Amino acid sequence: MRRQILRNLLLFGSLLVNLLVSVPALVLLAGSDAIQFAVYQPVLAGRLGGNPEIIFVGDSLTRDGWVWARRIGEWNLKTLNFGKDGIGTLEVQHFAKEAVKKNPKYLFIMSGRNDELDSKDKAEEVFAIYRETLELVRAAGITPIVQLTVYRVNETQKLAIDRLNELVTAYAREHQIKVIDLNPMLCPGGSLDPKYNRNNDGIHLNDDAYRIWAREIRNVLKDLRRGGS
Repeated sequence: MRRQILRNLLLFGSLLVNLLVSVPALVLLAGSDAIQFAVYQPVLAGRLGGNPEIIFVGDSLTRDGWVWARRIGEWNLKTLNFGKDGIGTLEVQHFAKEAVKKNPKYLFIMSGRNDELDSKDKAEEVFAIYRETLELVRAAGITPIVQLTVYRVNETQKLAIDRLNELVTAYAREHQIKVIDLNPMLCPGGSLDPKYNRNNDGIHLNDDAYRIWAREIRNVLKDLRRGGS
């Protein structure tokens, strides 16, 4: 009798565990990007994934990648997205500090789009914050990957964005940090190609753009994992 009760309890426990895992997994596969993110980040990755290997930090372009694990094929529950809508480089630094506390191996950083880059002087002010962020990430023994600021449709701040990207790229080259520059692929002529723009808002990216971005991320990760600099 006791053995039967024990078997029943074990069976019930197994079914409960499977239910807790399979229901979020089904939602993750079937839901919209935002719904998938709401399930993946806190429920699957947050509770079951343990310490993350990869964290993404940035503004809405990063945030709208939602479940980056799916986009880049990292299905080990160790990829988190700390992107937030509308934040500038100082706020990105805040989230980078939060990411550092989780001690990932790789930290992807994108910033600059929301900093009112109306002059080269402003770009240099923003870079000072950006550099400080990269230095604190490196000091923690985490590998940063820089993702350069992407132009908008009919870009009006190109000179300042170019200056920021030049400064970030020079710093990255000096410290052997990988750089992802989407502009040659998405923004021919210094302006986001409308075919990569979501909802014709001039700023945000559609799925075609994210596929290109994810491909570049996979290439960088592949190179880093085999010891590339």
